[in-house]
Amino acid sequence: MERSNQTLDNPLFIILPIGLPGTSKKGLIPLFERVCKTLGISFESISNDDTRNQAISQYLDLHKQGSKETAFQATRQKSTLTFDKYLKLKIEQSTENFKCLFIDKTHPPDAIKKAISIIRSIPRKNMKVIGLVPKCIKGYDLNRAEYPFSSSYILYCFGEYIKQKRYETDQESVATVALFLRLFENVDLGPSAMRWQGFDYTIYLPITVEKPGQDIVIDARFGKALHQVMRGPPSTKSTDTALLTELLDSINKMNHQFEVPSAETLEAHISDEIKKVVALFKGAKISITD
Repeated sequence: MERSNQTLDNPLFIILPIGLPGTSKKGLIPLFERVCKTLGISFESISNDDTRNQAISQYLDLHKQGSKETAFQATRQKSTLTFDKYLKLKIEQSTENFKCLFIDKTHPPDAIKKAISIIRSIPRKNMKVIGLVPKCIKGYDLNRAEYPFSSSYILYCFGEYIKQKRYETDQESVATVALFLRLFENVDLGPSAMRWQGFDYTIYLPITVEKPGQDIVIDARFGKALHQVMRGPPSTKSTDTALLTELLDSINKMNHQFEVPSAETLEAHISDEIKKVVALFKGAKISITD
């Protein structure tokens, strides 16, 4: 018991990504890990995809005639519960002197409160919850609704999610991102709002290059089709296929108008932000290595 109390006092910060599917967290994780290693901080990531894939495999073992698409839909609730338990276990078992735990899962607004509640339910004295949000200079306005992401980031996520080729068609992938975006309508992801949500600090990371006064030109078809999809049924299966094809075509025509920052630029930005996170822990020390 004494050892448990001591290890629960060790600094632990948990990174909670917020954004759209297709943010390419898998590419960001090695950068965070390298920065943490340089600063002498232990690093670990836990993936919701790993939990989901395991649940799908178990489902298909029991249902030999089932398809991957059916398994993907059928295991949604079970994999979420399993991941939540796994997250709590990881927090409880983190005994390193100074550790970063990266949650490889994209959180929509309605899941943020639940995630923070799960994290805060573990009685650690020296734990911080860090939001990870795409940097945005100008949000995207669509039919008098505002979204806290730039149009370049939104298009980037559409393109990246389609390329991942999970258990969906290209049209269903487009619907997934669009319906996810709908959840962010008029949502504030600014520092004050994030603190109110329960975050100790928020890292704003440039997923796409954001320049004041410069954003990509949006095709009129894109805005119209996106608005119709987001105002339609809340399911990728019940959305009009022709409408999704129209949205997909407009995305493909615009998808290369934006720039993405280099890995070196991202790593330098992450390094600066992690040092600010370390400063939140009173008396904490890091040792920078090559």
